[in-house]
Amino acid sequence: METSEKGIKFLIKEEGKRNEAYLDIIGIPTIGCGFTYYYQTKNDFNKGIKTKVQLGMVMDDEQIETQLTYILKDFETALNKQPYANQLIQERYDACISLMFNIGITAFTTKTLNKSLKDFYAGGETTLKTIENNWLAWQNAGSKKGILLPRRKREFKLFILQEYV
Repeated sequence: METSEKGIKFLIKEEGKRNEAYLDIIGIPTIGCGFTYYYQTKNDFNKGIKTKVQLGMVMDDEQIETQLTYILKDFETALNKQPYANQLIQERYDACISLMFNIGITAFTTKTLNKSLKDFYAGGETTLKTIENNWLAWQNAGSKKGILLPRRKREFKLFILQEYV
């Protein structure tokens, strides 16, 4: 499965788009649509060779679009490896990609939320309320408490109501 066009627009709206590198809310050099790394060439992408974003970098809109395509593949590959991935409808898939894009692949794949999703889709005891609570728990950015809660609510609304906002 891949992120839909609506999902990409949702992600860009959540991440924003900046052509010049900046420090994100917790001080990590970032560029484009929330990229903390990029691929210098297609060959680097094919080999998985990532380069960290440095302050002073500039990307034009075409470069940002190319990088978004590459970087989304990293996240889609990680989500598609989850045992429940083939059970996700498009909007739920896109919501998971948005969350994972923001918190990182390792955080998404190794924490309680992912375990809840696995259990839910395997027919276990996990409820949608439990998934919601675990989703909304990702509301902090470093020491900035609750700053990501509005985003988490929009993502979960997409997950539950299948409505892009």
